[in-house]
Amino acid sequence: MPPAGTLELLTAPHAPVLGWSSYFGDDAASSPCIWDAPQLRPTSSGRAAIALALEAFGICPGDRVLVPTYHCATMVAPIAALGAEPVFFPIHPTGAPVLAVLDRLLDDRTRAIIAPHYFGLPTPMAELRQFCDARRLCLIEDCAHTFFGLSDLRPIGSWGDYAIASLPKFFPVAEGGCLASWRHELFPRQLHPRRLVEEARALANALESGARYGRLPGANALIKAAFALNARVRRGSATLQPDAGQASDLDVATLLSEFRADAIAFSRPTTVSWLLARHHGRQRLVGQRRRNYQALAELLEGCPNARLLRPELPEAAVPYVLPLQVDNPERYYQRIRATGVSLYRWDRVRWPGVPDFPEDVGAVWSQQIFQLSVHQDLDAADIGRIARTIRTILSSSDP
Repeated sequence: MPPAGTLELLTAPHAPVLGWSSYFGDDAASSPCIWDAPQLRPTSSGRAAIALALEAFGICPGDRVLVPTYHCATMVAPIAALGAEPVFFPIHPTGAPVLAVLDRLLDDRTRAIIAPHYFGLPTPMAELRQFCDARRLCLIEDCAHTFFGLSDLRPIGSWGDYAIASLPKFFPVAEGGCLASWRHELFPRQLHPRRLVEEARALANALESGARYGRLPGANALIKAAFALNARVRRGSATLQPDAGQASDLDVATLLSEFRADAIAFSRPTTVSWLLARHHGRQRLVGQRRRNYQALAELLEGCPNARLLRPELPEAAVPYVLPLQVDNPERYYQRIRATGVSLYRWDRVRWPGVPDFPEDVGAVWSQQIFQLSVHQDLDAADIGRIARTIRTILSSSDP
């Protein structure tokens, strides 16, 4: 362990990586998940799944779709790309909509609402489901952060008319999503298959990442040697690190352009990515994410200039990240990221023109919430290093 106050350069994976342990000797856990939906369709991404859900409900140009003030802009891009209007609503500290304000936002053109589960911690959905039923609104349950678990005693995703999910946040793949429903048959448009070169690249990326972190015993050395022969070409290509689903600092025009290229073409995910995600064991994933969250929460308890947004992990939750609310976030965010800690913030990926509401926590969360990775391929030593690094920086008096 380095001396107190010394920053460690972290080398732990930022996202799940391919490993034998996730596919062999791992019986399915009982935790409900999106895979259990009676209707399930693969998509190229979570945002493509949102577009398909909107299309399935018949959202047209000029229609209005309700979206929370705390969001990533990739949630809103499918609405704008289809010619509909995003309308923002405030949220409670639970992440649930402020229904009294939501009711005032409705008009004859309002047809749907996107309601997320944040951080992998289920948001209450029963009251919102009743609200939508009474007003004939389509409820799109955004499960990008919450692939597993229960909300109000029902499986995640089952409250919505449609549910969407993102694969890279929970599985060792760089792309892919899905559209699910417990309420409607899914008849999406024909999705375009991926090219053979894309399939090969998806497999190569997964193998390279797994070998780099030593998760493929018996094959690590061979795989690393093979990729070393082509290292120069690989360095010139797209990053091999799986995308954890976080948008970069992009303007709206760029987001819409990237969305049209990714989602309006409505490609399938690569078969490699779909199979790696679909056959990933649940038991280790569920258990390790819960252990990592609880361990990191304990180590960050009482941290200077910060507080845990959710100190207690709900029994049915399988977390995506641990949310840490940080005072003076601009002072610390880039310093923490520079050490290699995997964290995200939604201040630079909000849609422009989001209004202020007195009842809302969304604006504060966008600035102050640091989303800290707790994925299944971090071990206890990684969690300890992450906690020490964060405590050191947040305790520092340096500007």
